Amino acid sequence: MISNKHFRVMGIIYTGLIMTGSFLLAINSSITLKSTNVIEGETISGLSITMLIVSLVLLIFHALLMFAILKHRVEFIKFYLHLILICYVLQIVNLLFGCIGGGIDIRNSGKTAYDISTAAMVMTMSYFSYISIATIQYTLIVWILKGVISTSSNGSMRLVTSGDAA
Repeated sequence: MISNKHFRVMGIIYTGLIMTGSFLLAINSSITLKSTNVIEGETISGLSITMLIVSLVLLIFHALLMFAILKHRVEFIKFYLHLILICYVLQIVNLLFGCIGGGIDIRNSGKTAYDISTAAMVMTMSYFSYISIATIQYTLIVWILKGVISTSSNGSMRLVTSGDAA
């Protein structure tokens, strides 16, 4: 069994890593926003703009999570858990539609039946692997954050019962 103190440390480490990832994604997205061939009529990618906006919004939510962990704000951590659930569901739906779309694309490729079945099997196994990894990641994040919630709740209760809370 892991002590409450370790859950808080794991939560801070998780938040630091995910904030770093969001920050690097924002930098990468902002670099790809710059058009290199303006003379040839190259336009800025809508995907780059979307990724920049998403990375900045997620960076704000990750900063909110760090604040919540450091200040023992359980309601913010619960709000972040809802955000993680929404992201997980969207990720699984995206992977499922990607698998279906990939299967349709493979079927329309015009290759032999053996090549089509082999490619479809490999693609489907890859997508199931991605779904399994996403599920394990989601479960680990929820486990850590529920431990942080338990730690923050117990820490607040100890302050109230000891008379230190003002």
